[in-house]
Amino acid sequence: MAMLKPIPNPSVPMVDGTGRITQAWFEYFKSRELIGFANLSDVSATAPGNGQVAIYNTTTRKWTPGTN
Repeated sequence: MAMLKPIPNPSVPMVDGTGRITQAWFEYFKSRELIGFANLSDVSATAPGNGQVAIYNTTTRKWTPGTN
């Protein structure tokens, strides 16, 4: 499994002076993309249907498919 990068320090800007994402934030988001959303421990294994989005269920403490 890919190694998750920690959230950058709050002092690190998300975008630079040209409006581009900074390297630290790019690496943070890229590390999450590599593991895949469904592989996170707080995401339901239930596959979403057409038009569904991830909705947080406070009872199960998991993101589950649903309509918004």
